[in-house]
Amino acid sequence: MQIKKNKIIILMTLIICLLIFAIILLLTKQEKEINRELENDKELVGHIDSSFNLDSFVEPTEINIDLNDVNIDGTYNEVIEMIASPVMLVAFLNHNFSLNFDDNELIAKNPEDLFNKKSGSIYDFAHFSAQVLNTLELQPGVIRYDFFKEGRENNRVVVIFRKNNQASYITFNESEVLLFNYHGASFRDLIRAEEARLGTKINRYAYFQSRHSNFKEPIPPFEWIDF
Repeated sequence: MQIKKNKIIILMTLIICLLIFAIILLLTKQEKEINRELENDKELVGHIDSSFNLDSFVEPTEINIDLNDVNIDGTYNEVIEMIASPVMLVAFLNHNFSLNFDDNELIAKNPEDLFNKKSGSIYDFAHFSAQVLNTLELQPGVIRYDFFKEGRENNRVVVIFRKNNQASYITFNESEVLLFNYHGASFRDLIRAEEARLGTKINRYAYFQSRHSNFKEPIPPFEWIDF
């Protein structure tokens, strides 16, 4: 009986080890793909296509959804489980949260803290969005980009993800959360689209993994890329 029990324990341990190994391989593969894309971006610095057409790269997604099934009075975990899609996430943020666009704090609140306060910065919203997209298994990441406007440095953030082989991203303006389908080939194309959308010159950008809440400096192996 004891021998049988030991065999079961050994088998379960092996299965757990294999699952951990598979998860590590998946995360490593994703990181390598991101690094490869960023390396390609570095090689393209200075090679700007003057025929860039914003409409061919970015397609706004209409946020027209019924939120009656989402009970804002539920607990954090209960509400997160009710958010079933990126469109529902954006609608939920726009209807229930207040965006403090002038808040330049680069360390995001814990998502549950934002949920309880119902107000936060673009980085609070980005980190919250990334966690929800993680629960939907959409492999999100966050890109911060910097630019000068009216003589002072500004920064913005986009949350990138992929659903059914369609790349998309969430970003923010002074009054609302926005969702776009993205048809470019690299992060650089996405930044060019943001540059065209904002009508300003972006200086640099960096990728942050979805679990990170500190957006002051990218964490190696990721780094700033001049634009």
